[in-house]
Amino acid sequence: MADTPDAQLIRTKNPKYEQAMYFRRPSSWENHPGWIVVDGTNAGRVEGKMWQGFEPLHKYGRIEGTDAGANPWEQILKHPDGPSEFPVEQVMTLRWYKDKDCPVPGTTFPQLQGHKVVEYKCPECKREPFPAFDGEGGVEALAFHLRVIHSWDRASLVKYGERVGIDFDAIYSHVQETIEFGLGEKEVGEHGCPECDWKPKPNAKRPAFALQSHSKVHVPLEVEAVG
Repeated sequence: MADTPDAQLIRTKNPKYEQAMYFRRPSSWENHPGWIVVDGTNAGRVEGKMWQGFEPLHKYGRIEGTDAGANPWEQILKHPDGPSEFPVEQVMTLRWYKDKDCPVPGTTFPQLQGHKVVEYKCPECKREPFPAFDGEGGVEALAFHLRVIHSWDRASLVKYGERVGIDFDAIYSHVQETIEFGLGEKEVGEHGCPECDWKPKPNAKRPAFALQSHSKVHVPLEVEAVG
């Protein structure tokens, strides 16, 4: 289980070197479930990964290349079906929603529709922004960075937050979700979608979470910069 999301093999036309292909990580894994990775195809390796629960993506063939620095993601991202194979978490984490970070600039990921990214920039340095995906993350990471790297105290955080619209106070308190129900709205069931006829599966363990994930398909991806 030492595979990394950005695994990259040295690839060459010399037959003595191992060829590579794409695999999907097991959905049951706690660490990056469903991520697409690159690994070798030597005898027994593919069978071994399948035994671990990986799914070999034969559809995209063996990865071709002549140099160690060749782009391992180009082949799958340029395939018509390739971009949709990647889970939202992987695209978000690797920042592939931004052309400058995507291995193939201009790639469109249809699975991002309905999601929102807010990038919180550090006011003290030019490091990469701290992203919040669909309202999760970003603020706490920025606060930690400012406290540890730039020696900000809580008062400085709150004052800066008031100026740029970041609620740093929220990370110091236990914030609970508030749900409001309107009157006279379409009857869709406790967890039915009010925008379409979608409903969670009868055996869904977390129907409310399933509804929350589904509702994002009705809203386009938003990327917002703060700071």
